[in-house]
Amino acid sequence: MLKRLDHILNTPTKVAVLRLLCESRGWFTGRDIARRVKKGVANVHRALDELGAAGVVNVEPRPPVKLFRIAEAVPMVEQGLIPLFRAEADLEEALWAKLAEAAGPDLVSMILFGSRARGESKPGSDVDVLFILRNASAQARILDAAFDLGHEHGVGIQPLFVQLEEVPSWARDSRPFWRRLEADGRVIRGLPLREVEHDVSASVAVVG
Repeated sequence: MLKRLDHILNTPTKVAVLRLLCESRGWFTGRDIARRVKKGVANVHRALDELGAAGVVNVEPRPPVKLFRIAEAVPMVEQGLIPLFRAEADLEEALWAKLAEAAGPDLVSMILFGSRARGESKPGSDVDVLFILRNASAQARILDAAFDLGHEHGVGIQPLFVQLEEVPSWARDSRPFWRRLEADGRVIRGLPLREVEHDVSASVAVVG
């Protein structure tokens, strides 16, 4: 057997690059890829050179840069890599959908944060998720769902809960943490933090 995956998927940087290219299907510069996958430019270019040599990434010189895209017509890509990353995305989306379903109509925002949101996770890293809720009664349902889903997917899911009316005080009292959430957090469902904070602050001002 050729066992090409041993060389195609043998580093986290290659996996991140291939995931982006398989999902986006466009032409990118190496620097743009590095920014999107949050990896070092030198490591990304090294990965792209190796993936190009393996025939799964197309390279087009456009002086002063090179452009890269996934080689869609190659059987390893068409029948292997693209379905693989599509299945990964589908599994992740199913997980988010089940957590959102557990939260129900009380969910205002669900945001992935921490190492997984930054693209810096390692084997065993927890899945940190912020839930902004209208009602605390949803917390028990979310915790039960997180436990079951974590067991099913082989990861630890760690929910963090904030009640909607507590958002202004959270944003004020935990400002460094809140800024990291705004900068690195990935909105899975609902509103971005800035919109939530603005809307709640405006409501408080009107009531006051």
